[in-house]
Amino acid sequence: MKTLKIKYPWSRLCINGTFFVPTLRPDEVIREGLQASIGTQAVPAKPMVGVQDGKFGVLFRRLK
Repeated sequence: MKTLKIKYPWSRLCINGTFFVPTLRPDEVIREGLQASIGTQAVPAKPMVGVQDGKFGVLFRRLK
């Protein structure tokens, strides 16, 4: 299985900022996105799966 190469911008994301990752495998992106936030000062909110601009993916939001 191919691994995803996504750079999650947790360290440069402002509080209450969001970013969207288009994907067809949301469970893997959610797991990797939350793991990527561990090394930063970011506290992520619960990721939301949905459609943005016609693309299916995951929306991440930073709480603190």
